[in-house]
Amino acid sequence: MRRSMVMYQISPGQHIPPEIQQCAVTQQLGMPQIVSTPSKESSPNFLPGLLGVIIGCLIIGAFVIWYNNIFSWWPLWQEAFMLLIGASWLCVGGWILLTSVTYPRLRVFVCPAGLIYVKNKPEIIRWSQIEGLWKDQRTDSKAPSQCSYTIKRTDGAIFVLTNNLSMIESWGHRLEAEVTRRLLSRAIATYRAGTPLYFGDITIKPQGIGIKRQLLPWNEVKEIRVEEAQVSIYRQGEIAEWASLNLSDVPNVGALCGVVDSIKHDIALSQSPQMQAFEAGLPLSFGLLSISKQGIILNENEDAIAWSEIANIGVGEHEVMIRRKGKIWEWHALPIDMVSHVPLLKELIDYLMRERVS
Repeated sequence: MRRSMVMYQISPGQHIPPEIQQCAVTQQLGMPQIVSTPSKESSPNFLPGLLGVIIGCLIIGAFVIWYNNIFSWWPLWQEAFMLLIGASWLCVGGWILLTSVTYPRLRVFVCPAGLIYVKNKPEIIRWSQIEGLWKDQRTDSKAPSQCSYTIKRTDGAIFVLTNNLSMIESWGHRLEAEVTRRLLSRAIATYRAGTPLYFGDITIKPQGIGIKRQLLPWNEVKEIRVEEAQVSIYRQGEIAEWASLNLSDVPNVGALCGVVDSIKHDIALSQSPQMQAFEAGLPLSFGLLSISKQGIILNENEDAIAWSEIANIGVGEHEVMIRRKGKIWEWHALPIDMVSHVPLLKELIDYLMRERVS
């Protein structure tokens, strides 16, 4: 059963049933900011039900009105069959009408910390509890694009937010962003630990992107795109896509794209002139700070702090700070205005520290 969804902004505490307010407070979700409910106009089962009742009444009415002139000459089994057809139309139409009136109406309350999904009873879906999000995007040149979402909660429960309304996209984008924000960092850490990642039929491996039995090495991966209702992977030097899948078949597509971008960024950084010079044993100078295979020098007059001695290093807004291992209170600092090419320095340090941890 498909129902249109109407979205509207609400002020805190207004137009929200008391039990939903209590639920939001008890579950620490924050007050609902958006309410999405089935539109009253969208009742796909009402017209078929009404049509069934009308057809049933016409058949039975015709049988009664013209019984003496027509149907009295029929064999008994044909009369019974005629009445059965009319009664069937009447019963099916009546059942559809009753169902369309009594069927629980879906309501979704979008809160700062998650969703309250209400059909028969309130279901809490925290952003942090969503382990799978599928988006079904449908485009038609004669109509606005339509999208629906399927959510898988960590306990395995499935929730469908479906319909042809574009209005769901207004908060659907937020749903995608919240899920991606929480899953992406976890996915990148999992990949860097050497564990494959699975996004439906797409597998992210240290060797490359795999789809079923095909594998595209990372040095041949150009990009991954979400185009209308397709997820497409492109090979370097080719215009046509190397592989394409339906968007609705790929879970957590935002996290997938983020992981691929992160991997390609790391590969590009590892092949940069700076990293090639570093691997060749040459020191990299960033103002009064230098990086080499031996360690980090914070100014020209100090000895290098060996990589094996560094517990943590951070490039902040005002200074670069290093903490030595086993010495909680021993920090070394250099003002940021004495450092050049700060964004590149931060990228290189993050990459080198990550490589040493892995």
